[in-house]
Amino acid sequence: MKLQEMLRGGRTVPGGPKYVVSSVRPEISAVPAFRRSGGLAAVCMVLLALSVLAACTAKTPNREEVLPMDFLSGEFTYMADAAMFRDCATGLRFPVAQTGDYLRTEREYTARSQGVGDPVHVRLRGHIDLMPSAEESQGLVPTLVIDSLLGFDDNQACNPGVMMVGIYVSEDGSGRSVLHLRSDYTCSFQNYGADGSAEHREGRWGLVAEEELALLLPPSTLTEQMPVLDPDAGSDQGMGPGGANGTASGTAAGAMSGDAVVQSSSVQSGPDEQWLFEVVSEQGVLVRNNGADKSQVFRKEYL
Repeated sequence: MKLQEMLRGGRTVPGGPKYVVSSVRPEISAVPAFRRSGGLAAVCMVLLALSVLAACTAKTPNREEVLPMDFLSGEFTYMADAAMFRDCATGLRFPVAQTGDYLRTEREYTARSQGVGDPVHVRLRGHIDLMPSAEESQGLVPTLVIDSLLGFDDNQACNPGVMMVGIYVSEDGSGRSVLHLRSDYTCSFQNYGADGSAEHREGRWGLVAEEELALLLPPSTLTEQMPVLDPDAGSDQGMGPGGANGTASGTAAGAMSGDAVVQSSSVQSGPDEQWLFEVVSEQGVLVRNNGADKSQVFRKEYL
């Protein structure tokens, strides 16, 4: 099976999203025709191959290929030869560029809208880019570029109470994780282990489907609390910790504990990671499948 990868990256918008849009899609070659002489056995073989292929390509929260973080849903409006888009995930509003799949979007909107400037819910694939404003005094502004229209829905609308942005927390016996999704599509992830370890990562987030969210994170940086021997502890030079004068030798590395001090060290390893979450919008919950039937539930605590 041949894999093709498309990468569009590096768009940075001050105060707006930064997308790295990529996709990996398998090319499925046509199944060769089989002869009648193969009989039932040939039919069974073909059906088995198709079922295996379907299982491999089916949508699953545990897939490993890089996913496009370019799905957007929101409210589209058009008035006075200008279109605006309100992003449901962040609550931000963007002018819409008249490029890409814009003309088809405008035509379908006009056929559906009940009046001038009437908002209609839309689903699309696109990205935010810096483009000249219609008002010259504003210079370059973050603008939505519609790559492909997925469709309008008259029965949906943005709900400010279930925006994706906010702080999500996950707690269990192994520690506490905090995920902050910002309105510019950047994010931070902190994990505090029960053993005193701490991990911090800055990355990007985006939707890949209506109820699927992906994080793109750099390699993990793990800070470990390591007990190490204090060479001055228990020496002949004095009774106090660190020597005769009572100064705590080695306290720059950490706190004294008996004959040892605690030292912090940071280790960075591994490639960039992409995590996939199931979005439960009504409850403000993100569910990450970690593999091996293990799920991590993040609940929104703050906007």
